[in-house]
Amino acid sequence: SMVFTPLIILIIPLVASSLANFPIVRTSYGSVRGYEYRTKSGFVGEIFKKIPYASPPIGFRRWQKPEPPEPWNYTIDGTFFGPICAQKYFFSGYSSDSSEDCLLLNVYTSKECRESKGSCPVLHYVYGGAHLFGGGQMFPDESLVMKYASRGIVLVTIGYRVGFFGVLALGDENVVPANLEMHDVLESLRFVRKEIHNFGGNKDKISLMGHSSGAELVFMLTFSPVVNKPGETPLFERAIPMSGSLIFEEEAEMVKRSHRVATKLGCTGSAREIVECLRPLSTELELTHKIESSSSASDLNGVILAGELMPVRSVRELME
Repeated sequence: SMVFTPLIILIIPLVASSLANFPIVRTSYGSVRGYEYRTKSGFVGEIFKKIPYASPPIGFRRWQKPEPPEPWNYTIDGTFFGPICAQKYFFSGYSSDSSEDCLLLNVYTSKECRESKGSCPVLHYVYGGAHLFGGGQMFPDESLVMKYASRGIVLVTIGYRVGFFGVLALGDENVVPANLEMHDVLESLRFVRKEIHNFGGNKDKISLMGHSSGAELVFMLTFSPVVNKPGETPLFERAIPMSGSLIFEEEAEMVKRSHRVATKLGCTGSAREIVECLRPLSTELELTHKIESSSSASDLNGVILAGELMPVRSVRELME
């Protein structure tokens, strides 16, 4: 037994110090374990990945508005990214792991912010990608920790449904709500407002930032008469749209395109019949040659002036 004693003494300090590198945060839904990231300049940030901000939009929830996540009674391993949302385009540097179970967010913070009792401002980022592709996974830890966490800003990146799963429009709000991608971003904001203090963020200092098509979603949420109603506490304090535009798709045109894609997959009829026919199809089917052989899927890309979040008929009406 004498031989093993020194070995045991050596191992214990290693275990104790390594645990400190994997901080655990408790949210009101469950715990998540993150990791410390040391930048080249020596700043240590904390990163928590793969946190569900909504229930997976799969099965009967496909093409439905997002709902809050179910509580979990284990510790989520937030030391690596979850999948990007199902999409047919992949670019170098993206994880090629994609899934419909993708309503996840990532938080970049620091011990200083976490110990500040939720006083750090929050930047909530919405990626671009023509409403067809993209993910919160495209930036390296080094640059995000340096640019944000090291400056006392809590950064949140999210996944939201794109293309076929986020833009499908059948002209019937009861069957497929319009602008699902906007609903996803909205749900992520609700989650962040409720939980970000656990990561050191101040829920009353949220800036919503988007790039390209993500900037369009930021514009729409800023101007939506439903989102920041007068007299209600706003979901976000500032908007930062980068390279965005206020271009809408015509609802009738988007419905026509959606019907074309559905027909390509062998589904026709009323909105309800189409969805009942599409629901059993696997995610992969959408990503195969069936749709890729037609350009119509890449037409499912944009916000329409319709539905609960955009109950107006023109940009002018929206501005008024």
